[in-house]
Amino acid sequence: MAKKKKASNRAMPTAVGMDKKYQEEDDARTLARAHEIKSDKSRMKGAKAGATRMVDEETTRLQGLKAVARKKI
Repeated sequence: MAKKKKASNRAMPTAVGMDKKYQEEDDARTLARAHEIKSDKSRMKGAKAGATRMVDEETTRLQGLKAVARKKI
């Protein structure tokens, strides 16, 4: 009688495992881009200017939301 083969411990990647792998690779790319930006004085200056604009835009948007939330209906 032939021996039965044990099931392999290597299972097919699950959706969660694939997501984790993608997340790790995406984080690595993000860190690499951040390093590039930090190393380039002109890009870093532009990133700071962009961040300032984004804060201003979000502040304006949030003020509008506050005004709506305060209105009595």
